[in-house]
Amino acid sequence: MSGNKWLVFFLSCFFFISGSLSAVEEIPLTLREVGIDEHLETQIPLALPFIDQDGNAVSLKDYFFKDKAVLLNLAYYSCPMLCHMVVSGIMKSLSGLTAQLGTDFEVVTVSVDPKDTPELAGTFKERYMTEDHGDIMRPFWHFLVGQSEPITQLAESVGFKYRYNEKTSQFAHSAGLIFISPDGVVKRYLYGLDYSSFDVKMAVLETLGRRNVTPVEKLLLFCYNYDPQSKKYVKAAQQLMKLGGVVTIIVMGIILVRAIRRNQYGRSS
Repeated sequence: MSGNKWLVFFLSCFFFISGSLSAVEEIPLTLREVGIDEHLETQIPLALPFIDQDGNAVSLKDYFFKDKAVLLNLAYYSCPMLCHMVVSGIMKSLSGLTAQLGTDFEVVTVSVDPKDTPELAGTFKERYMTEDHGDIMRPFWHFLVGQSEPITQLAESVGFKYRYNEKTSQFAHSAGLIFISPDGVVKRYLYGLDYSSFDVKMAVLETLGRRNVTPVEKLLLFCYNYDPQSKKYVKAAQQLMKLGGVVTIIVMGIILVRAIRRNQYGRSS
């Protein structure tokens, strides 16, 4: 490579790297501190005190039962857009799981804004409980507010990072749904604004650790795995191959037994 070409090459690399660094530097500090760090298998502090949408003093442990998972959603009730989109996505997903809601899991939404009041929580809840299936969801979806310390402790325990923007008077945060076991251990995260009923059902089954699941649900857990790349549950090829092999052996066994019986019947006649 000639001297001029080397010069062009190094200058191109320099401007590319400089441009990339400038782009990173232009990202607001607030946004760089926002996100979700998965804390799988982490015990959350169940004794944290909060207040529910009716003004009752509660603690997280009040929503954890022996055979139920908890779907945790962190939001804030004066949120202009994102929180509403997330809750709408949860509503859409739960509309296909009304038989499991209250039996296999409950939903808890906690505000990250210590200025939110029980009245705001109640208004936020009622906005969605008037939609389709709202009456079914109402007893099993709880909206909480609290003081800064318990909010921070809860958010840190599940890896939910958010920041308050003084200029906009809004919180910057991510969109996600956190699945917690009956004993308060983080088991799964789902991301985005739209959660398929199937993914939520699979996450609940996984969170329950195969407790109180039907044979069909056990089969689903066997055939589907959570894919960290797509953030969804996908068919496990290896497991399906094993299942196919078992089915093939069973079918061949049935055919062989029938052939032997026919042969024996032919000889006896």
